[in-house]
Amino acid sequence: MKISRRNLMLQLGIQLPAMVALPSISRAESPYKSFQLILTGITSTTPPDSLLALLEPFVSANIPVSCIVSPEIATGTLLPDSSLAGYLRRFIADYPAQIEIVLKAPTLSERPYYFQSRMATQARRALEDGLVTAQSDHQLTRSVLTVANFGTSGRYQPGGVRAAGFRTVLSLPESGIEPADSRWDQSVLHIFGGMHFGLNESFDSIKNALTASIQDGTRSLLALSLEGLTPENSGLAAQRMIKIASLISEFSLARQIVPTTPTDYHVRASPDPETVIGLRLDVTGKPDEPGGEAALELAEWLRAHNFHFTVAGEHAQSWQEDGGDVCPLAGQSSDESLVNCRMLGDESDQKNTPRVPPRIAMVPFPEIDLIAGVDHQASLHPPRLHFIDETNSSSQAASKIGILEDTVLVLDQKSYRNAAQRQRTIAIINRLKHHSGYWITDVATLADQILPADSLSSVYHQTQEIMHSEQLAFAQSEQLDRDLLLRDAKLAWRYFKRFTNAETGLISSTTYLVDDVNTFFDYATMWDIGSQLLGMVAAVKLDLMSLTELNSWAERIIEGLPAVTIQGLQLPGSFVHVAYEEEPTPSFNTCDTGRLLNAFHQLRTFSPALNDLIEQKAASWSLKETIHDGRMHDVSELLTYDRFISHCTNYAARGYAAFGIAAQSPYAPLDGRTDADAVIELLFSASKIGSIGAEPLLLEGVELGFTPETQYLADMLFSAQLEDNQTTGTMRCVSESPIDMAPWFTYQGYSIDDFANPWRVQVISDDDQYTQPDFLRSIEVVSVKAAYLWAATHPHEYSHALVDYVRSRARIENFGFSPGIYMKNGLPMAGYSDLNTNGIILEAIAHILKKEV
Repeated sequence: MKISRRNLMLQLGIQLPAMVALPSISRAESPYKSFQLILTGITSTTPPDSLLALLEPFVSANIPVSCIVSPEIATGTLLPDSSLAGYLRRFIADYPAQIEIVLKAPTLSERPYYFQSRMATQARRALEDGLVTAQSDHQLTRSVLTVANFGTSGRYQPGGVRAAGFRTVLSLPESGIEPADSRWDQSVLHIFGGMHFGLNESFDSIKNALTASIQDGTRSLLALSLEGLTPENSGLAAQRMIKIASLISEFSLARQIVPTTPTDYHVRASPDPETVIGLRLDVTGKPDEPGGEAALELAEWLRAHNFHFTVAGEHAQSWQEDGGDVCPLAGQSSDESLVNCRMLGDESDQKNTPRVPPRIAMVPFPEIDLIAGVDHQASLHPPRLHFIDETNSSSQAASKIGILEDTVLVLDQKSYRNAAQRQRTIAIINRLKHHSGYWITDVATLADQILPADSLSSVYHQTQEIMHSEQLAFAQSEQLDRDLLLRDAKLAWRYFKRFTNAETGLISSTTYLVDDVNTFFDYATMWDIGSQLLGMVAAVKLDLMSLTELNSWAERIIEGLPAVTIQGLQLPGSFVHVAYEEEPTPSFNTCDTGRLLNAFHQLRTFSPALNDLIEQKAASWSLKETIHDGRMHDVSELLTYDRFISHCTNYAARGYAAFGIAAQSPYAPLDGRTDADAVIELLFSASKIGSIGAEPLLLEGVELGFTPETQYLADMLFSAQLEDNQTTGTMRCVSESPIDMAPWFTYQGYSIDDFANPWRVQVISDDDQYTQPDFLRSIEVVSVKAAYLWAATHPHEYSHALVDYVRSRARIENFGFSPGIYMKNGLPMAGYSDLNTNGIILEAIAHILKKEV
């Protein structure tokens, strides 16, 4: 061993075992049993000489050993000029086959690929901060290929770490014994389980556990913690390590195990140990400009030999042929929303700062990018950049790209400026092409391979790009025709005037007109009543009735609202009969009540004369008692249901807050941040709820004003609908909606966690006929009320086109608006209308016209 501590070990009274030659995998019994020896708990507080003392028995016995390093802990941070950092650098450089450095990372399980990539990126940055003293050390630390975490299940998929250059993940128990196994995800090997013992564990316990694992398990992994190691106790610890090394040697000589490092096992066990090399041709001018001939010759050779490559530089797009991949400089005049890759300049150069975070970001200079992986704006920085060294032979240059080390091979001017250099570069590319396991392609394909498909990241980038590219369209959006809007409002108001119960003031939630005969659903939810009250406020704003009429009508509704006793609580029932001919349903819906509270608050703000009545009514209900640990709950006669995980909760919670009752939102807060980490955390929290539609998302914007979280989610949904329209021509406008056939109601929305197939239709029914894909597709609708909401919150040519589309189809004269237009045939629900649709249309039109004034 080049770093000898024999004198130190002799001073400690340690005798070294003789070196034992271990069998190769080819000599082991087939199928052989893989074995990994792991040392954990190596931190800035680990005594360097004591670490070497514990390693020496394994190195001397030729036993591969992996060291899990934690660069940052609460009690200190590893520093590059420390002795320990120096030893670790030497291990990486001089003993890659026998001593593998493994990086400890935060818990990766139960996190989407994006956050795995981010945590792996940050962990590598911490390792580099702890080890790097010179430029060459960057390349050294990028050869660390394994990351570890503790106390997690082996059931998760860790493929996101590949973006930061890691190819193997260890998931170890915090302590004790768990079954060891491995599986693959996105060409990342996940090794999990095994034995993990502390520094004071007896040798006999370790021997018995190791023996049992070799006899019973399919593979074996032994992790030994060095936590608590000191110069004083390192002698005893080293004696134990000598015994363990001898035991492992015995099992190996008996061909019961083959000790390997995680990376060595990855290469041996993989059916295809894929290493992706992305070719990047750096250019300084256009093909037809002076100096462009040399680059053009290399480009033509690459095309002729079917090598895909990426052209990078200031004039990269002028080199684009047949849709070839390009990576222009950031800040150029071209539409950044249409370019996946950007070359980053000096951070101080604002001109070269991309306005829209690119999906791929690279540096144009030989200096190493300080980021290896995914940055805080969700841009991928390829984990390794290799610039060809003019002084090395083609074989030496090719050998610098290690197996499993996904790399961008940069072909800059010195690689092609004369014929000799071009031939040398061609020789390097050909050598790599014939190397087993290497795949040469362009940078975009490399990114696709090492950054797993992550719906959250795709949604984020789509939203960023569309909202940026449509800035001018939003700013220049023309106003909708005022006369047509007022005409629409009068039609929606007609539903109110025609179907109001004269005694209670309530309105049937749906009405079906067939052969001049009306069929009513004579019940209303608290949501419906909220929509009615808000529609009535809008009617006053639109001069469809007077404030005096509003007050009289609202008083009748509010005073008459009955309560039911449920589990000892006085609460508004989920349904009431509009004529009060039946007792309210003995159940409580917290979401619907939240809408009613928002309507109460808007009503008392608009008409202070109603304030006392509203306060008394809200105070008469046991609403605070339905909130448990900050979470909203539905209540039935026998059970209480947590309603926290719902897209309605954020909106409803604002209604409760207006009456002094605090409730939590399921949406992750942005806290003033706009970076991808915060935004994708928001998307993740929303995706766990289910598909999202216009309601109540846009209602919040119209009635209360968006929060930063709901503003982003609204932008996201608008962008998705616009993209779908631009790509397929579909008039996409999703929300919940009644329909004119069984099962009578549907929830339609956008699934954030399924970017490839995001549009969802759901019904509340146990009948299989209503859950078949063909049936669900047949009831997809363009939501009429949502079209007006989009025009109110996101004035744009697309939202205006939606209004024109539904206006031309959904008007039912002297009746109201149809709730939706079936996408399969462009036909409305004929003769069918509802309170919620007409009330929301009134709200939206009042909002639009108020903004125009």
